[in-house]
Amino acid sequence: MMYRLQVKANALNKRKRIPPSLPDNDWIAGVVLKDFSFVGERVLPADMPNGATGKWYKDRDGYYYLGEWLMEIEELLTPELAVVAEPRVEIPEAVPEEVIVQTNYNELLQHIPTEWKLTRGKNVKIAVLDSGFILHNDLKNNIVETFNAVNNTTDVKPSGADNANHGNNVAGLIAASTSLINGVKGIAPESQIIAIKVSNNGFIRSEHVLNGLKFAINKIGVRIINLSISIAEAKYKPFQNQFLELFETAKNKGILIVASAGNNDGLLDAEPNLLFPANEEYCLSIGTINEEFMDDNTTPKYHQHLNYIIRNQSLKSCAGSANTYSTINNSSMAAGILSGTVALLLSHDQGISDKQTFVNQLNSQLEKISNSIPLNLSIYKA
Repeated sequence: MMYRLQVKANALNKRKRIPPSLPDNDWIAGVVLKDFSFVGERVLPADMPNGATGKWYKDRDGYYYLGEWLMEIEELLTPELAVVAEPRVEIPEAVPEEVIVQTNYNELLQHIPTEWKLTRGKNVKIAVLDSGFILHNDLKNNIVETFNAVNNTTDVKPSGADNANHGNNVAGLIAASTSLINGVKGIAPESQIIAIKVSNNGFIRSEHVLNGLKFAINKIGVRIINLSISIAEAKYKPFQNQFLELFETAKNKGILIVASAGNNDGLLDAEPNLLFPANEEYCLSIGTINEEFMDDNTTPKYHQHLNYIIRNQSLKSCAGSANTYSTINNSSMAAGILSGTVALLLSHDQGISDKQTFVNQLNSQLEKISNSIPLNLSIYKA
């Protein structure tokens, strides 16, 4: 028997098999968030491993979900029941597999006041420096300008070995806005994106990032620059003074810079640096951690330049073609979520003009990370 199912928890693991006992991390295939909807069938006890308890469902891709955190929306007809005695009787159509509930990260974001979310980041300009961008259906109304920092044109399409999804993934988490039933809404769906390509055939070079930063900083109205990128230390250091000069200019103009700091052990104080340029003091740096890291580091001491942490998870976002979607994780995802959150606050309180005031206001809403990682979309103080 097939069922229309919807996740009622904040988030739910999907597994490659039913574990004989819980917790079981070895077979986790990903995480789906609250209100995710899909078609699945109930697994019979005979098909469950010894010791497994609870009600389990299997989706059409072969993944398993614990039914304790699911809600049956409607029962779907099996083929053998779809027989009609009278021609005038209409048979309800089974819900197509591809129809899922819209992913709205503005609603899913935790710990943030409702009055911030209601602003939807309206009119806040965010420059996203990344691998490249295409005109995705969920982004086309929010990208207000483009710039290719590699060749000084407006063509920002990925080329060669560029990651065709990454730029759209990040921009989608920040500002996607859609009316599609299976589309994506970002954290700040009324913010405005300036899409800046800094990748050259898959390589991120300091010269191109600097060119993109100059363009963004000189644009009137830009309030946030998102750097879901990293530069190898040996390639960054020769240009460090130029980066610092631009960060000082950004500071003087009231522009906040959000940067990916890395993941897990790379965020600890024992490491000499975070990723560059997130290691620089002016950047709002954010990294990701997972359960295995917390198991090994019950009271971690984080790097002095790390500002924020979010649980690592795979989030659905805009992919590298007009109407497709893919997932993004690690600190690239984290920076996008933080940039969207910054936009909400800046739209709510347009008088904020410096990093410390922003940090104080945001930190007043956030919790300190503990030795457990809730399965929800939450930013924590490092």
